[in-house]
Amino acid sequence: MSLSKIYTQYWNPKLFAVSYFSVYWTDGAVRSLMIFLPLYLYTLQVSPFDVAFILIISYIAWHFKFLIGLLLDISPAIGTWRRRPWIIAGRLMSIFSAIWLIFAKDVWLEILPAVLIIMTGDAILDAAADALVLDIAPPDWHGFGLGSGWAGRAIGYVTSAILTSYVILNFGWQAAFLLYSIYSLPAFVVVLIKEPPITKETKFSKHALALTFSDKRIFALIVFAFIGCMIYGLDPNRGILSQIICSYLRIETKTPEEEIMLIIGYVGFIIAAFGIGVAVASLILGRLSDKIGHKKAYIMSLIGGILVILAWAILPPETIGTLFNIIGNPKVSGLVFLSFILGLFEGWNFVMWETILADTVPPEMTAFMFQYFMSGVHASALIVGLVVGLMLDAGFSATIILTVIALMCLIGGGSVLLVKPLKTSKVMRV
Repeated sequence: MSLSKIYTQYWNPKLFAVSYFSVYWTDGAVRSLMIFLPLYLYTLQVSPFDVAFILIISYIAWHFKFLIGLLLDISPAIGTWRRRPWIIAGRLMSIFSAIWLIFAKDVWLEILPAVLIIMTGDAILDAAADALVLDIAPPDWHGFGLGSGWAGRAIGYVTSAILTSYVILNFGWQAAFLLYSIYSLPAFVVVLIKEPPITKETKFSKHALALTFSDKRIFALIVFAFIGCMIYGLDPNRGILSQIICSYLRIETKTPEEEIMLIIGYVGFIIAAFGIGVAVASLILGRLSDKIGHKKAYIMSLIGGILVILAWAILPPETIGTLFNIIGNPKVSGLVFLSFILGLFEGWNFVMWETILADTVPPEMTAFMFQYFMSGVHASALIVGLVVGLMLDAGFSATIILTVIALMCLIGGGSVLLVKPLKTSKVMRV
């Protein structure tokens, strides 16, 4: 069966969008644990640098997702079930570990291992879901396909940001951790997807692997994969944005625990605004970018994102909040507005970054190659996390930290000018 026939026969935009959206909704809701984990660790008297370190270690599986992708590509299918079993397995891991987290007490021997398993299960689900969309979606639908997933993820952590913060404030941390098992359930909707059979054009091939990595244009793609989306470091599910927001919302209380509980509600609103911006941009601008060109759209989103980060760094949130005082607190209102606008451009930039890379993935190894590239964004987020953690620990203001991040985004984004499709690329063979 030819590639063109696979995309014609198995691509159903509406069914796929609903199913992929549901899977990624759970991805966003489950990974929103990283929004609240810094706050929880602060109540346990963990230092800012150790918190940043734990956040980085929790994502360790994400830095090796290319190995997960390789396993997915070389593993035999169960009938027509090739990617879906891995999605289900990843979610079962998350359910088990979320329950374990309820009873975990020791930060290093219990809480960190439980979070590691949750995030590893989510990495497996993420790799399998991405491979599924690249197995089925035509190249000129990559923006829409990947955008629907990123929108689902955003709505997932928006839902969680509001619901989890409410449960924490009213029922405590353990009740909130139980939610993460419930958040995992919508992923099982993936059983509705009809996967194409493995053919000569889509079976893992050492020959295709050799041709891909012997192509001189691969080096520019690798550079772009590693530094082309530094703005992702501000993604709420990385936990870094929560730390920056907390630096704006310092409240004098008798104990750190009281301060964190007062801040949690505000953080929920601010993160929710970010996620809504991501969802709007991913759905609408993702499909629009399929029409105007992925690289052009990437450059537009990069410039917009940098300008918003600089605006957040330079303009006092309370000044903006006087114009958009939607909560009754000018500083929080300003952060909500800035967070929404930043979410628009972060979501658009990330979808365009991954769409450019998706266009270059060989059909014989969609899971391995795409995750090879995706590992880069988690490496760059690791760098951003370390920089932010060290700067917070050293007492630098959010203004200086955000300015540094904007500069990193500018330098990394310029690498897009070097990117060209590989000869083995999906986009070159349809």
